[in-house]
Formats: sequence, C-alpha cells, structure tokens
Amino acid sequence: MLGITDFGYKLKVAAVAAGALATLAAVPSSAKVLKPARSVTEGTASLPAYPCAGSCTGTSTQSILLQVGGSPNFQGGTLTASFSYNEGCVTVKKKSVPNAVTGTANGTIHFTAPGHTATGNFAWVRTGLTASIALTNFSFDGGPATHSGTATGLFEPVSTGSCAAPAPLTATVQTIATLN
Repeated sequence: MLGITDFGYKLKVAAVAAGALATLAAVPSSAKVLKPARSVTEGTASLPAYPCAGSCTGTSTQSILLQVGGSPNFQGGTLTASFSYNEGCVTVKKKSVPNAVTGTANGTIHFTAPGHTATGNFAWVRTGLTASIALTNFSFDGGPATHSGTATGLFEPVSTGSCAAPAPLTATVQTIATLN
C-alpha cells in the first residue's frame, strides 16, 4: 500500500528481493512491442535472518501490473523471487549494529499470469530504503533469454533483528521496472 509522507505524509514503500524487481517478466514472447515495457509491483520479502552477512537466502511474493507500450497488458499476475542476500553489521561507536546504509541481493524471478510465464535474473543494491536493480536474461513463454532492463525499488522493514540476535525480517517491497 502506497502512502506518501513528508511532514505528516509517510512514504510507505519497499523494495527487496529481490526481487522483485524484475517484474517486467510478464511480456509474452509473441508481443510485437517490447519497448518500453513497464511494470509496478507490490508485496513482501522474507529474510529468515537479519542481519545476515554472507550467503543467506530469502523469498519474495508480489502482485504485478505490467504495461507494454503504455497500454495495460496484464493485471493480477504474481511475481515470486528467490535470492541470496548480504545484510551485514557495521561498527558505530564501538557497537555492532545492522547496516542500514547498504545491502545486496541477487537471484531469480518468476512471473505468472493467465496463459503466460516469464523467468529472469536480478541483482539488487540497496542504499537506505531504496534499491537499484539490474534485470538480465529474461525469457517469456519459454522463448530465448535475451531481454534485460532496470528497476527501482523501495524496501520498508516491518521487523528487524540485532547483530547480537539476528531475527527473521519481513519487509514491504514495491518496484517500478523497465525491460527491453
């Protein structure tokens, strides 16, 4: 759910997962117009341990709305992602705290809509609550994995752990993506 806030308005948005971000996977291989393809997603990301430095794995499930050439193409689709992430700790004033400044994730995204599927890869770099996402090797309806693009996401943690006691983290994730 989007709610923008500044001085009483809160930007309530989030982006992981991972994926989520490669939501442009909804363009069927039979589509004549692939430029520009745009998508908007909203959902959640689940990280079994936060913080977690190294090779940790998470998942994301999101709703997707895709547009091709400016007109609606699919609504009500589902995006799922599985990913590895690195959300470590930093030392601030001799105390280890979760790194709120930066984190990374990479993995695979799958999209399904009535009669269509798509799969691709993503790489995510989080700075604060925002993420820059590279989308690569997307295949539509079993076609060749030749499509790529970019996405921007927002990642809003609903829960968090500490460096001394990592805990599961759930985050709201929203993305806007373009795929060629």
